[in-house]
Amino acid sequence: MSTTTQKASHSESRTPLASLEASGSGRNESAFTSSLLPTPGHTAYINRFTRSGTVPPKPTAVKTVVSAATSHLARYDAQIVLAQRELDRLVSERNALAGYLDSCRSAIAPIQKLPTELLVEIFDLCFPEDKYRPRDAWATAEDELYRVSHRHLLQLAQVSCHWYRVITQASKLWATIVVDTSLWGHESTPYRLMAKFLWSALVRGENHPLDIDIGLAATRFDKPVLGMLETQRHRWKSVFIFTDPWPKEPQPPASWNAENLEALFLDLRWKATQTIEAPRLKSLTFAGKLDNQPSLPWSQLEKCTYRRHSVDYCKESPLSVLRLATNAEISLEFDLGVCFGNAVAVTEMTSDIPALHLELANAGDSAAVARLFDCLTLPGLRSFEYEPQADTLPPVWSTEHFLMLSDRSGFSACLMRLKIDALGVSDVELLRCLKALPQLEDLFVLETHPEHKLVTNVLLEGLRCSPGIPPIVPRLAVLRLHSRLEFSDGLYVELVASRAENIAEKLPFRAFVLSDPGARVLSLEARRALAKLVVQKKLVIRVQVACRTRVFTKS
Repeated sequence: MSTTTQKASHSESRTPLASLEASGSGRNESAFTSSLLPTPGHTAYINRFTRSGTVPPKPTAVKTVVSAATSHLARYDAQIVLAQRELDRLVSERNALAGYLDSCRSAIAPIQKLPTELLVEIFDLCFPEDKYRPRDAWATAEDELYRVSHRHLLQLAQVSCHWYRVITQASKLWATIVVDTSLWGHESTPYRLMAKFLWSALVRGENHPLDIDIGLAATRFDKPVLGMLETQRHRWKSVFIFTDPWPKEPQPPASWNAENLEALFLDLRWKATQTIEAPRLKSLTFAGKLDNQPSLPWSQLEKCTYRRHSVDYCKESPLSVLRLATNAEISLEFDLGVCFGNAVAVTEMTSDIPALHLELANAGDSAAVARLFDCLTLPGLRSFEYEPQADTLPPVWSTEHFLMLSDRSGFSACLMRLKIDALGVSDVELLRCLKALPQLEDLFVLETHPEHKLVTNVLLEGLRCSPGIPPIVPRLAVLRLHSRLEFSDGLYVELVASRAENIAEKLPFRAFVLSDPGARVLSLEARRALAKLVVQKKLVIRVQVACRTRVFTKS
């Protein structure tokens, strides 16, 4: 055997560890790499012994690797320390440059040139309305701390000294106060902290008109909170006061006199005996029992809404409001079955109110509807809305009794707007009602119940203007339909076109079509025909899909 062959055989007979040991002590480079790094073969070789519990045939080679590897690990540790220092330097310098770049960009940003007034308007648009909902049943103590402290403003104020000055000096931004005393006194809402935030907001609001929403919970915090708010009574513009049925009656405000108060919302579960003196009060919304309400300046109201809770038993009919606020547009929300059932005595009601909006629950009894219509006489009514309360079945309709109400009240000479979302009325019956309303200018028909069809070809044909035939509701200028569009698109286009040509004021006819999600849309041909009328300035039209499908529950 030659010398070369002998050397090769000797090399092949060495173990992988011996080969690793013989490869040298490593490269002399700035970036250290150990010569002892194992190959897959080295790892498999040594694992064979650790798994089998045997000893390598040449343990000296393994001991040599163990001895040498310790110093190599130390060199790695030293290299890591140096590399970490270098990495920290790079990260630090990079962050410093990035911060400087942000500052440079901010210094020349367009927002820097905005006048303070416009900047305040932008900040006002950042108002988180979802955090400031009054009487939010899901609100927590953390939510109360957020809104009393106006945290959204405090966060914006941290951006720069300039923003801090603008925000803290803009009284408009601090003019909405939402307080719920039932959430005070918790670990995260101690009284001293909450009172400090509330007073700070009142002071920063200066003389700007206040919008106040306050919930009273018959706690020891009611009186001091009301005391702070009453110091700003001259600034009250809109006040929302609600209470909950606590064992004790909440402490009411000491005085209701507010010369600048324009809108008031009361949801009282206790009897208020004060007299409200507010010469500018125009809008009133109240809930609960009628006899719980304080003495109010009814005659000066322009809008009045009354919500009768189904659990609030009261001898007074909700229609009593019609006799109180005789100059206001009235909206009533109540349970028809409770207030106009067979066991309830009904008093006839005559009122000159200009508008009546009825939102009814539990209104499936046609006899109760008849009793409701029969007790009313409304000679000055210009607008009548008849629909269900949210997520309840539409009320039934009584055509005969409505026509008697119309004749008794003289609707043929005064009623200009009708909104109807009702069951028990057909397209033919609705046309009968419309024939009795020649002054009608605005018609809103809804078919929100999936099994009720009211917006049909029969209704559209009856509303269409035909040559030589006097039209129904000749003054109709606005037609709103909430429908599943189960009618002929061509007939709808003909109806709109005929009304657009014959409108008395020579103004564009206004048409609105609202459909539920999943319903079909108007055909392309119909949309093009309507667009042509829009171009000719004979029509203003809006076609859209409702935000959600209505969910009906039993009242």
